[in-house]
Amino acid sequence: MTIYLAFLRGVNVGGHRKIPMDKLCSMMTSLGFHHVRTYIQSGNIVFSAGDEFQSAIEMKITNGIQAVFGFEVPVIIHTEEAIRRIILSNPFIADHASGTENLFLCLLKSVPDQEGMNKLREKVFVGEQLIADGDHLFLKIDGSYGNAKLNNNYIEGKLKLAATTRNWKTITAMLALADSIRP
Repeated sequence: MTIYLAFLRGVNVGGHRKIPMDKLCSMMTSLGFHHVRTYIQSGNIVFSAGDEFQSAIEMKITNGIQAVFGFEVPVIIHTEEAIRRIILSNPFIADHASGTENLFLCLLKSVPDQEGMNKLREKVFVGEQLIADGDHLFLKIDGSYGNAKLNNNYIEGKLKLAATTRNWKTITAMLALADSIRP
């Protein structure tokens, strides 16, 4: 069994695309996943699954949400090991011994092409930085993420890819949750 972390894009935000986490856990279990846990109400799921292709698992969850809740939600999953590597490779961590409140991780549906990355880097926003690393972006946002120009919608628009962004506290809490379901 492999432990996965799934991140749903844009659920339970502003009263739109409501998915109760208890019903999401039930749906995941009915799809054959094990040790299903969620973290807060924004579509963060930890679970274990057999040796299926990651893309097949994403599709199974996407189809399950469509069938049970009646709408489509982009789903991005990574193995526990991949998230652990991402956490350890964050280039902004060394500068933030006092806290990580302004650090974010943007998970992309796939690795962006060079044209998209060039468009994303065309503008520089004061107090906002990004470092790309394959299928994810490390973000440092001075100030409120809610007021950031370098936000999830901007990133998706420039890269033409589905993306979902989480604060660093959520990412590390998800890894701790993954550790808790290890047999």
